[in-house]
Amino acid sequence: MAVCCILLAINIYERDVQKVRISQLSDVQVSQEANLFGDQAHILEGQLNGRQTPLLKFNTRIWNNPRIATMTGYTMEMIREPLYKLAVFVQDNLNPNRLDGFDVEALRTLPNLE
Repeated sequence: MAVCCILLAINIYERDVQKVRISQLSDVQVSQEANLFGDQAHILEGQLNGRQTPLLKFNTRIWNNPRIATMTGYTMEMIREPLYKLAVFVQDNLNPNRLDGFDVEALRTLPNLE
């Protein structure tokens, strides 16, 4: 459960940092800025689902790799369901919704080891 909390917290934090950076940089600088979510195209990959802006996919690469799986003994397949359930709980019960803008449903189909 701890890794689920950490993954959600890191993604929320990095999304907020990215928003601040984007508001402070010019368009050229933003396109060159590295971030946790890869490149700016990653943000645009999200689905609109009736929203004005695309949904952001969670970055799980920080956990979902062979090195971490070997060190911890846990793979994404093992934490996928608890991660999804925790995200749904946070989305439904935290006010304001800190996961607003994230594609929570995409957590259900995360691949194992990228």
